[in-house]
Amino acid sequence: MKWLKQLQEERRRQEEKKEAEHKQNEERKRSFMEREAAKRAKGNATNNNDRVPEKCAPSTPSTLEDTDDSTVASSIASTVSKRKVPAWCQSEAAHEAAEDTAVIDDENNLLDFVNGLDYEKYNEDLELQTLMGQVKKRIKLLEREHKKDETKLQTCLDVSSSVAISLCIFI
Repeated sequence: MKWLKQLQEERRRQEEKKEAEHKQNEERKRSFMEREAAKRAKGNATNNNDRVPEKCAPSTPSTLEDTDDSTVASSIASTVSKRKVPAWCQSEAAHEAAEDTAVIDDENNLLDFVNGLDYEKYNEDLELQTLMGQVKKRIKLLEREHKKDETKLQTCLDVSSSVAISLCIFI
């Protein structure tokens, strides 16, 4: 009978533990829902302020003929980004336009960096010169090792061919 009491006691503790975990999960869920609702409310308030007026909407099909693809892509992407539409919610055209715009922006940023790069500044950099010296030493070392391997291989080939010749003469 003592074991039955222990079993009941263990069962009661497990139920209390399960109930406490359930309450904790419910509290976390409630706080998450409140936090996300506050974020949505804040996002909706800022989105209402960032709305693009109808006259600033993307170009109509009649005016699209006069512009190039990058302009169209950037106008569509800028409209989409101003509305802060999630990527999963965008149409294929808008998603492709956003990707095209991102690629074009990356290319432009890279070109700006290269155009503004001061080669002399980096050429005089002591750390860069040290690294370049180390790379040159490593290349020379690898070339020497390669030559050693080639000479060893050639020596082996010479020895094996001379052994083969001497065997032929011996036979």
